[in-house]
Amino acid sequence: NGIPDPTPWPPDYREVTRAEDLPQALIVASELAVDTEFQNGIPWSVQASWAPGHAVLVRAENRPAVAALLHQLERKHLIFQSFLDDVPMLARLGLPLERIRSFDDVMVMSYVLQDPALGLKPQARERLGLTWVRDIDEVTRDPVTGKPHYDLSRVPFEEALVYSAGDPDLT
Repeated sequence: NGIPDPTPWPPDYREVTRAEDLPQALIVASELAVDTEFQNGIPWSVQASWAPGHAVLVRAENRPAVAALLHQLERKHLIFQSFLDDVPMLARLGLPLERIRSFDDVMVMSYVLQDPALGLKPQARERLGLTWVRDIDEVTRDPVTGKPHYDLSRVPFEEALVYSAGDPDLT
């Protein structure tokens, strides 16, 4: 399609395991793209990106690091791919809707523009030509049955990290 890939490869996606390890670039950013991952309504992680090719993931079980990231989220303009999915998860993690300062949702924008490729992954492949982008059913496909199980905790962590942190990066 002639459009250069805006995300450097390999991207700088990393897990934050300590609150003090949030990148300075995330802290000083005025807006962040945000995403959550969950299984059966239970948060697995929250991710944020501040620039193309850069994102962090914090596992939901890591309460101190989650609290530090949520503190940053409530101070910034947030960009979601699916606000309706992510806001309940953020609330479960400790950031209720009333503490979100301002936001945009690119899925709503796509709907308003009557874009047939509403999903983040189809848009990334179709509009940006990103071939490395994988859907959740690809990432979680059981090698024995060939069926997706949709549980990121059962996937090698590096694969789950690229899938999960890639979402806010692409947003």
